[in-house]
Parts: sequence; C-alpha cells; structure tokens
Amino acid sequence: MKKEAVENDTQLRRYLLDELPEDVQQLIEERLLVDNDYLEQLLIVEEDLIEDYTANRLPPHQQAKYQKLFLASPEGRQKLQISQVLKTHLNHFPSEIAPQPSLWKRVQNTLTQILSMPVLKIATAAVLVLGLGLVSWWAFFQSDLKTGINALKGAYGEERPLEARITSLAYARFSGSTKASSQTSATKLKVAHKAFEELTKEEPTTSSLHALGNYHLTQKQFDDAIKYLVQAAQAAPDDSSIHTDLGVAYLEKGKLQPAGSQAQKADFEDCLNHFRMAITKNPTSPEASFNLALFYQTTQAWGNAVESWNRFLGLEPNTKWAEEARRYLNIALQEQKK
Repeated sequence: MKKEAVENDTQLRRYLLDELPEDVQQLIEERLLVDNDYLEQLLIVEEDLIEDYTANRLPPHQQAKYQKLFLASPEGRQKLQISQVLKTHLNHFPSEIAPQPSLWKRVQNTLTQILSMPVLKIATAAVLVLGLGLVSWWAFFQSDLKTGINALKGAYGEERPLEARITSLAYARFSGSTKASSQTSATKLKVAHKAFEELTKEEPTTSSLHALGNYHLTQKQFDDAIKYLVQAAQAAPDDSSIHTDLGVAYLEKGKLQPAGSQAQKADFEDCLNHFRMAITKNPTSPEASFNLALFYQTTQAWGNAVESWNRFLGLEPNTKWAEEARRYLNIALQEQKK
C-alpha cells in the first residue's frame, strides 16, 4: 500500500505539472471524478508542490513549468498567497498547530487547539481555519476546472463543432457536429460533461463561468453559453478572451435565426460589439480577429471581410487557421468583384 501511495504521489505530481502522456492523463481525470480518496491525495500532492515551489526545491524546468501552469491565473496566484500566509502563521504556533500529512487532519487539529487558546490566538487561528478552507475549496474547484477544460480540449482535438474559434480550443478542422469523432473523444466528452456539472454546484468564479460558457458553446447550447459568458464578462470586463467567446455565442445563435429577422439583427449586433470590444482590449488577439472576419464573411460584408482577413493573416500567417483564412479571403475577393 505504501509503495502504491508513493507511486500515486509521483504520478499526481507529474499530472499537475502536465508531464504525462494524454492517455494517462485521461485515466487520472476519470478516476478523480469517482474516487474521493484519490482526489484528497491529489490535494495533498498539490500542497506539497506549492511548498516545494515556495522553498525553491523544484528542479529549474519544473519551477518554470509551475509558474506557467499555476501562476498565470488569478486563482493560482491567490492560492499561492494563501499558502504563504498559512505557512507564516503556522510557524508562529509550532507547538499548538502542527501540520499533519492530511489537509483534513490539519483542519481538525487546528479546531481542537482553538478551544484551549487565549482570545488573541483564537482570532489568529480563525484566520488559519478560513485560509485552510479557502485552500481546500480552491483545490476541489481547480480539479474540476482543470479536468473539464483538459477533457474538452481532448474531445475536440480532431474536429471542432463551430466554424468560429473558441479561445480555449486549439485548431481542429470544422465538422459542425457536437458529437465526438472517436470513442476516446466520446469518453473525454463525458468526463468534461461531469466535471462541468460539478462546477455548476460551486461558487462561481470568472474562470468557471468562462469555462462553462465555452462548454455550452461546444454543445451549441447558445442561450446557456451566453448566460455564463455574460456573467464572466461582468466579473472581468477587460478580458478579451471572454468577449471573444461571447461574440462567438451571439454569432452562432444569430445564424439560427430567420434571415433578416429582428432577432438575427439583434444577435449580430451584440456579436459585432463583443468582437470589437475584444480587439480593443487586445489588438493582437488572433481569435478575436479571425472571428470578426468570419462575422463579416457570414453577413456578406465583403469589403470588411477582405480587410479583416488580411489583418488576421498579419497576426497569424503560418497556422492551420491561416489556411482557412486564405480560403475565406479568396471567396470574399471574388464576391467583392461581382
């Protein structure tokens, strides 16, 4: 059992650092959704990883990987700050609140010690308990979020369901189908669905609202996508990627409306506003530029389409997305001549 625990620790640490093959990562994500003991072990490994990072004990390549994966998000930076505060306060009470191997044991021990502490120390301990609660909540939340996003990327790694670009997904050829292209992809989609279901039960954050919106985009559930993405945009109005995906939701919804109807005009107007806002917030965003050009292509505004495709190609000239853009550009040029 001890050997298995050590092996699990090593594997989970590599999972957190994104060092495992895709098939192994998938198996871990599936197990995390059904095995609470395994999930608790992941939380402990994550705590140890944070401690090793703050103490500069990670090899240089892992130190750099940690910064890239965890400190790029507000939630990751917040968790590191909480961990550092906890470490500082725990060091002030080495005999009264001794860290234990298990997060849950640590909380229990802290609560027990509170009952015998003077008033001033009770206040400090209360801060610790709050901090530990935030760490445990964040870890559970982050596990669902990471699992859902990774599984969604894997499910649509071969074919994408929408013509437009969703910011969380890499390039895949456009199929128009929400169904997974293989049994492996279907399994990943089920994992993503369950992970995102769990996210709806948590206190929403900008990241979870954005992720939920993108999940519903892939399922062509555009009203649900708009609901979550609007909330995300309200929480982070300067986030270009959220406005980009919200524009995608309105574009794809508008395509389903009767041509020329007021409903379609309203959706397309909202779409254009969000794409423009995304580019204002981040003028070099290839996703926003691609989608804006696609909007003009869809609405047959050929002059604007030509200008926008050329602008996009100036940002991203050597990718699969660029190959699609050149095909659209040739169509727009031909239509412009008519």
